[in-house]
Amino acid sequence: MSLLEEIIRPGIWILLGTALVNVANLLYQIGMVRFLSPVQYGELNALMAFLVVITVPACTAQTTVSQTVSQQLAQKDLSRIHLFIRKMLATFGLFGIAGFAAVVIFRHSIADFLQLDDPGLILPWGAAAFFFLIAPVALGSLQGLQQFFSFGANTALGGILKLTLGIAAVWMGRGVLGAMNAFWIGALLTLAIALIQLNGALYRMKPVPSERQEKGWLLFFSGWMEEAVGVLRSSWRVPHYTAWAAAGIFSYTCLTNLDVVLAKHYLEPQQAGYYAISAMVARMVLFLPSAFSIIFFPKVAYAAARGEPTQPLLTKILTITALLSGAGAALLFFMPALGLSILTGKAHSDCLSLVRILSAGMLGMALANVGLVYLLGVQKVRKIIPYLIGAAAQAAGIVLFHQSALSVAWVTSSIAWLLALYAFWVARRG
Repeated sequence: MSLLEEIIRPGIWILLGTALVNVANLLYQIGMVRFLSPVQYGELNALMAFLVVITVPACTAQTTVSQTVSQQLAQKDLSRIHLFIRKMLATFGLFGIAGFAAVVIFRHSIADFLQLDDPGLILPWGAAAFFFLIAPVALGSLQGLQQFFSFGANTALGGILKLTLGIAAVWMGRGVLGAMNAFWIGALLTLAIALIQLNGALYRMKPVPSERQEKGWLLFFSGWMEEAVGVLRSSWRVPHYTAWAAAGIFSYTCLTNLDVVLAKHYLEPQQAGYYAISAMVARMVLFLPSAFSIIFFPKVAYAAARGEPTQPLLTKILTITALLSGAGAALLFFMPALGLSILTGKAHSDCLSLVRILSAGMLGMALANVGLVYLLGVQKVRKIIPYLIGAAAQAAGIVLFHQSALSVAWVTSSIAWLLALYAFWVARRG
């Protein structure tokens, strides 16, 4: 098999899908902040950030699913692939059902925590969370089966549906409730198409002799309930590295999302809205070097596996990140009104100081992210503990110091720079 067929062509589909979803997400945020009032955008952004935080553990399972399916595919053990996917769908499906039931029961408490006037917003939010819990199993299976076109297409489709349905809903005046309904419908359609793609991939493989020779959807879903019972009876051991990686990713997700959730909880709705707008603008600093992080992880993992020095590579990526994110942070720090006008259509005076503080903080967060990616790549997983402490310290700091939006911004930025200094220490000491 040529290099083009083995690496380049599959990589293009995944990179294209990732690029499209990133662009769609950016346009989604820009559209929402323009169509919604600051208070409404604060509500929507808090719900989205909260959703990201609680579904991170499920998303990290995508890697485990992909790895397991890949190994079984290499052994041509198709029966075990079918069995494994059914088990994972049953497991996450049951977790999702239990989670949605909890959301229904505690929807008023969740709404009170986020200072939402309409508890009805929590129901579509819970539906979206249900589908987001199951989606990593389908995507990880497609990835493990090397269905890279389907994987990339589904990734792009999710972003496009989120953008088009969401913008259409708010444009028609449906507000935050319309945006959330559009979001869960888009998540449902994306998951349904992923399952169709996965069913097709399995059906194209040579059937496995068994007592029942179902085809199509029956082939895919046969024995679902039996496997669900089996999962409940057995324990699921998480590999050491996977557990640490999940903890590291969860901590970084909290560092970049939990401030918006807590701001919505503690601040007045108008101030929480201004904080959400400022955070969205400042987080553009994180996107500038994101492509290099995607490249950095496999590069450093490869070098570590070969016993080659990895710190020079870390130093180079830190330098590139400092230059790219530093340029963006400097622009927003010295000209926050320009950044707000371009991205939101209006330079809210209450956002100017917030954008300055948060853009500087996001420069630190971008550098801290490089350190985290490096530690995961070289599998020095115990050294990610400062990131766990940082996430806890950020949450505790906001709980203690939330007198104003500026206080929340200062806490977030301070923790980000402490972790950035730790990343530089890792680059120096290893």
